[in-house]
Amino acid sequence: SLSMINLSLMVSGADTIEDCFREITETAKVDTGFKDMLLCLSHDWNKMKTVDTHFHETDEEMTVVAGFIDGEPVPRQTFRRKDILPKDLMDAAKPYFIFPIHHLQYYMGYLIVSPEENVCDKLTMLAWILNLGIMLDNWRVRQELSSAVSHMENLYNRDMLTNLYNRRGFELFFEEYCKECMETKTPLAL
Repeated sequence: SLSMINLSLMVSGADTIEDCFREITETAKVDTGFKDMLLCLSHDWNKMKTVDTHFHETDEEMTVVAGFIDGEPVPRQTFRRKDILPKDLMDAAKPYFIFPIHHLQYYMGYLIVSPEENVCDKLTMLAWILNLGIMLDNWRVRQELSSAVSHMENLYNRDMLTNLYNRRGFELFFEEYCKECMETKTPLAL
């Protein structure tokens, strides 16, 4: 479906987590059959948390990070997992379905959905929800890889004892620093 393709493309291209959540909200409005949709994530959703036998005994803070009600964006809000729904939905007369969001054995949170009448394609809806967990985990992995690459580049270009640029760092950045110093008439020492 168009919504699943958009989800894959837009979320994978998001630069920040806020962009990611905004794209999830926008793609969920197209071709999913959702009248209302709220993505509720645990505060440490990106820490690869597994569900164990004591999971149901613990309570945690959940945050609505993306979603809409009747097409209008939902503001970020927090609530306790034991409450299941945010306060705004507690008195709603609509039926809501709750789907866990996970990738493999790692729990992230859940999705609250109110499907549109006579538009609900169960297979498309379930595929979209499954894809959502995969896309969130892909975003998490990309962030970890980006951080690791930055760390490796820093180790590669700097002396470990002094944290000054080594020869490789000098060759990479000297020309840029020299040009900047000439433009701003700032002294430069080697």
